[in-house]
Amino acid sequence: MTVLGVLRVLGVLALALVGLGIPVNTPVDGAALAMLVVALAAGTVRAGRRRWGLALVAAVVLTGARMALPLPMIEEGENVFVYSGPGGAFERALPREVFGALRDGFVARYPHGVAAQAADTAYAFSGDSVFQTPRYSRILHGLSFTSVAALRLGAVNSWNYNVYRPEHGLIRTDLPYFIRLDLPTTLVGGRLCWRGDLFWPTPGDGFERISHDQTGCRTLEATMPVSLFAIDIDPRRPLAMTLEPPVSVTAVTGLALVLGLAAVLVVGGLLVRVNRHNLPLPTLAMIATLVTAFVISGEHRSGFLWDIRSGFSILEGGNDGLTYASFAHDMVQAALHGNWGEALRGHEDAFYFMPGKRYLDALQLVLFGETIYGVLLFTGLFPLLLLAVMRVLLPERWAVGLFLIFLITPFLETYGFWNFYYVRLALRGFGEPFGYGFFLAALALILSRLSLSPPPEAGSPKPADKQDDLTPWFLAGLALAGAVAVRPNLAPGTAVLLTIAAGWLLYYRRLGTAATLSIGFAPILLLPLHNWIYGGVFVPFTTAADISENLVATPSDYRNAILPLLTLEWQNPVLIRVGHKIAAWVAPYEIWRQIAVIAAVLAVFGRSIPLSLRTLALIVLAQHAVLLFYNSGGRYGHLVWSLSFLILVSLARLTAIKSWAPGENSLWRGLRTS
Repeated sequence: MTVLGVLRVLGVLALALVGLGIPVNTPVDGAALAMLVVALAAGTVRAGRRRWGLALVAAVVLTGARMALPLPMIEEGENVFVYSGPGGAFERALPREVFGALRDGFVARYPHGVAAQAADTAYAFSGDSVFQTPRYSRILHGLSFTSVAALRLGAVNSWNYNVYRPEHGLIRTDLPYFIRLDLPTTLVGGRLCWRGDLFWPTPGDGFERISHDQTGCRTLEATMPVSLFAIDIDPRRPLAMTLEPPVSVTAVTGLALVLGLAAVLVVGGLLVRVNRHNLPLPTLAMIATLVTAFVISGEHRSGFLWDIRSGFSILEGGNDGLTYASFAHDMVQAALHGNWGEALRGHEDAFYFMPGKRYLDALQLVLFGETIYGVLLFTGLFPLLLLAVMRVLLPERWAVGLFLIFLITPFLETYGFWNFYYVRLALRGFGEPFGYGFFLAALALILSRLSLSPPPEAGSPKPADKQDDLTPWFLAGLALAGAVAVRPNLAPGTAVLLTIAAGWLLYYRRLGTAATLSIGFAPILLLPLHNWIYGGVFVPFTTAADISENLVATPSDYRNAILPLLTLEWQNPVLIRVGHKIAAWVAPYEIWRQIAVIAAVLAVFGRSIPLSLRTLALIVLAQHAVLLFYNSGGRYGHLVWSLSFLILVSLARLTAIKSWAPGENSLWRGLRTS
């Protein structure tokens, strides 16, 4: 892996994105990009200048041809509707009939009010419009939706609608909303079909309300309206709408789709050499992730809804995912208005919420619009990152077997060893798939190199300096910086990994490699720098590190629990709190988890343990120490328990092999005498 190799991969992805058209926000385009990502994971990028020249020309020509097509330009405006009193933005911007129907319907539906305020602007910003200049929210080339999620109404995921309790009034998956459509004359001869309430212009400046309990259609004639409105305010008539364009427009839209797919095929065919032997596992990982996402699309959680057809998630109120998505919208809008200082500020002067996820969400908003296709693509690669770590610790067959178990079955879910958990977390907007994925990538890069040389013995001469490819070390440092930025609770394990890697490199006199690793990790300094510049305080990561919701038991609690424990004061509140925290980490009946922790301890102190396994054991124990103080359930502990399980398997395998070997150097003897 070299710098040029990394740049070539990024170049292939960039050409594909341009060819498809940014943002990539349709299921067909998302699937095409997923296939290209699988091909890259299973192959290598060609280096010939002629191939790159042909790919560049093809991408430019096909993109130019697609952009030149006379696609219908439907100006669309949209927003969640909340009525907070007379004189707001909605009343000023919407036609009298439309606003009156929304207001009356809202008051009738929520007679006691709601815990949300009306938006400051009539039409909400949409992530689909980053590379457009829309009049209202965005420009569409077609229209078909049956719900607010299928519409991809990004305003739903605004912090303004962070409701999650019955007394809040609103239900996040059923928020009232409206849309405005300015239809071009190219759609004359087509049909508009809808269910719900539509406002059709009448001669003059008025609007006629046309309500359909069942789907009804209307032909778009030469005298068709310039603008029309539709509202979803009556739960008895949920809004659904489909635009059936004329045949000529359908043909043009289909041609645009074909040109985008052709660009991906040409770029991939010219630049990616797929290794068929490597293809099954990345393909299986991506398919399993998409199938899991499909299964979750039928899951109904309070305030959460994932629509697989539109690629849009309505995120839960009261959870981090909604916060990150709302921040990302504000950041992208600030950047589009040229206010880069506010965009980089990330909505907070000093980080309270986890810092890194909001920036990843902002990047996804730019590249993938209001969909979460970017999250799905990364989550599809997550099992491969775990497989890379397992290949360092275990033989190929063992690693692949566990990889299949992780993908397909919940057999080891008690250790968090189940892909379903990570896909669901990704769809709900949490940062763990990214933070843990970055950490696994760094683990694989560093542990694989630590396993190349045996740990130095006392008194042995230092080997001669060795020339390294610096790129993997830089990427490992960068991945660790990303992991800590997204999930600061990974900082102790990161510190252990960096310390051991640096010590190993310095012992072998690879000073340049150690410096490269440090440079890769250096972006982590941007977090305290942000807090100092914007907030005027020195905070390494977030100000939420010591709040009681996160820091469940403090170090002083453990110290103060010693005396009550020795004097058998079982009702002491501090002792009870510490006892509950330890039970939340690993309950007395969870023997399988206790064995995994013991295995990590043995891997640290036992003899004849490979350096890579001993390093992982130290990392795991450091992260278990975090769980003794901070939240340890569910997503907070998935990674550390999965790694604990891998240590248990690795140690059991080594014990089974070496304990049968003759002589005094068996592993079991070493463990017994350590």
